[in-house]
Amino acid sequence: MGLIILLIGLVFTIIGHIFLKRPPKKINPHYGYRSSRSMKSQASWDKAQGFSANITRNAGLLIMALSIPAWLTSGMELKYVPVEWVVAIPILITVIPTAVILIQTENYLKKNFDDKGEPKQTN
Repeated sequence: MGLIILLIGLVFTIIGHIFLKRPPKKINPHYGYRSSRSMKSQASWDKAQGFSANITRNAGLLIMALSIPAWLTSGMELKYVPVEWVVAIPILITVIPTAVILIQTENYLKKNFDDKGEPKQTN
């Protein structure tokens, strides 16, 4: 289970790094952080790509760091761990960071862009 968690973290880290280094330049329905709010304007698209890529990379690094204890103890007998946990934990370790990435990116866009996708004016 520790190796699976480590791989999940590695995938998040690699995806975040790729999006930081090569973000999609134009709004498209195939590649990048896509939501109705991020696709309203090129400005909101560009900010969403950078913001979500950074969070994704950081989430991956955190998952990898947290996987080390699980990996180091993976040789221990798991007779007290229910089988359901062995399936549920990697799923949760994938779903929870994904939800955090979505929520934080949407909140960032909501805070910094109006309903038309234009940057909000700060006083």
